[in-house]
Amino acid sequence: MILLRFTCLNHRSMRDEANLSLVSSTLKTARPANGDWASSTVRVAGVYGPNASGKSNLLDAIWFANSCIRNSATTWAERPQLPHHPFQLNPDSRDSPSMYSFDFVEDGVRYEYGFEISATGVESEWLNAFPSGRRRVLFERSMDMPIQFGRSLGGQLQALERMASRRTLFLSTAALGKHRLLRALHHALSNHIQFAQYSDSDRSARIRWVMGLLDDEELRAQATNLLRFADLGISAISVSAELESSELDEPVKRALLAFNRELRRKPTPDDSRDGSGEDPEFDEATFLKALRDVSKSIRFSHGPSEDCTLDLRDESSGTIAWLSLAVPALQALKKQTVLLVDELDASMHPRLTAALVAMFKDPRLNTTGAQLVFTSHDATLLGHLSPVELTPDEVWFCQKDAEGNSELISLAEFTTRIGDNFERRYLQGRYGALPIISPDELIHALQSTPDEATIEHAQ
Repeated sequence: MILLRFTCLNHRSMRDEANLSLVSSTLKTARPANGDWASSTVRVAGVYGPNASGKSNLLDAIWFANSCIRNSATTWAERPQLPHHPFQLNPDSRDSPSMYSFDFVEDGVRYEYGFEISATGVESEWLNAFPSGRRRVLFERSMDMPIQFGRSLGGQLQALERMASRRTLFLSTAALGKHRLLRALHHALSNHIQFAQYSDSDRSARIRWVMGLLDDEELRAQATNLLRFADLGISAISVSAELESSELDEPVKRALLAFNRELRRKPTPDDSRDGSGEDPEFDEATFLKALRDVSKSIRFSHGPSEDCTLDLRDESSGTIAWLSLAVPALQALKKQTVLLVDELDASMHPRLTAALVAMFKDPRLNTTGAQLVFTSHDATLLGHLSPVELTPDEVWFCQKDAEGNSELISLAEFTTRIGDNFERRYLQGRYGALPIISPDELIHALQSTPDEATIEHAQ
């Protein structure tokens, strides 16, 4: 899948419509003349701005929309309300639906899929195709009205429509119903977008994700090479399960299985799935495999001898950050995935940050057309001294207005010239999206009383 644009409206700090485009400004027509979308789109998009400007909320909007597609017809179907994250600083926005739209290419054809949701359910949903540049409606849905289907969609559409509900996206329902085209598009959107968030809990989840990926021998070899490239003193990686199900004592195994069954019981008296409340899909082998996966650990060999190893918790935060981003990046390059990374530069040297971006920009490494969308404070990527320099099409700025609404603007919208030092101009405030703080203002703020500070802030 190649992402062309993502648009959202009324999501967290994004009160007004925010549009992130990965289409190259060199494309002047509705579609590339040769049909090569990879050469007409950018491989990376970096979003810059002050803290609390809304950068992370943009990535959160993409991931939330992705979660809706993945979960609305399955794990969310029984919820009394759908998750809804509107702009909270305006009463009208709090009571309004949120909108999300993906413009993407799958199997050489451009599609536009979007939906509006509120806490009470799906307000509207649409899917359009552009097989030859002109829009072709595949389906349109509005509130509780019958779904309007395009003549070219085909399939048992009436039966699928009966399966849909107010709280489920039709695309997700049709995927469960095994509609050939809609299932393929659902798979593209739900499986070819990955999010590497940054926080202690998110980093732990990312490491568990990496452990699963490292079962791939080829990926593990590439990850080892990347660790060597980073000059971290690591010569090899190994992943092992500290706990094998065969090693469990029978009483312990029975206790764990019983505990897991109890957790999976539905705590409502009207549960009638199998008469006992127990999940009929419970699989002992799957549970024991999951138990083994949880006990996996990563060890790093240092120096020429593989006997000199250190556990993950003994490695530096920089090593962990590089590993937890480099491995998902390798998978993205292999699977043509859109990789979202919040705070790309956290705990990493600027040269390693540049190297990760270069992996996506270099066509010799990125042969599938994978894309990287990241937030960062590392302005060195905008300068001439960076090993990899971002172009105006690849740079976005995010800032909040006086009402707390996050605005997104591309560097390509400014007048630029070849040879401009974007790093220097950004740090000079030429493009906005920069906290305006002077030493004198800092001293004054620290010396002011709370009442004085409140009055000045109101002015």
